[in-house]
Amino acid sequence: MRQNTEPKRLLCLWVETSNTSLNGTGASCVAQGLTDTKSLRQSAAVAGMTITTRVVKTGWMRPHAPGGLLFVALGLILVAAGYVWRGRVLRPLSAKRAQAAVIRDRSRNLLRSADMAIAGARRRAAHGEPAIVTVGDVTRVARRHYGYLFVEREEAAAALRQRYEAADCRVDCMTDAFN
Repeated sequence: MRQNTEPKRLLCLWVETSNTSLNGTGASCVAQGLTDTKSLRQSAAVAGMTITTRVVKTGWMRPHAPGGLLFVALGLILVAAGYVWRGRVLRPLSAKRAQAAVIRDRSRNLLRSADMAIAGARRRAAHGEPAIVTVGDVTRVARRHYGYLFVEREEAAAALRQRYEAADCRVDCMTDAFN
């Protein structure tokens, strides 16, 4: 079955009061899409108004455009996905990427543990004394703060060496990480 190929027309009515709009530029009320104009004309005549009627060609008015429906459907899918995941970060799909992420997190957390251990040693040191930072301090902070059950001495020593040099600790700190 073939649809009507002629565009639909939209009827627009402007009701103008004769005392406020002498040249027909101002409208006191606008009615669009009315089909029964007889009652409107009669009530306007009683009130002393003039009615101007124009038929405007609006082009194609398809109620179910496929592009619009596709756009709305994609929007609903995105809203549903946002509701389901609620901002949580998804696990990487690949096992190699997941393992690499775990290694990056662990090394980053060990570096932060070394920073915290250095800061704690500097706080504990008396004025004029060097701060003593040990590998055991780094492993203790990593266990307490990040919940690691076991931290290898070599890992903690490497993190402490890196942060020791980055924080310029040779001036006021001592460590056993270089042994």
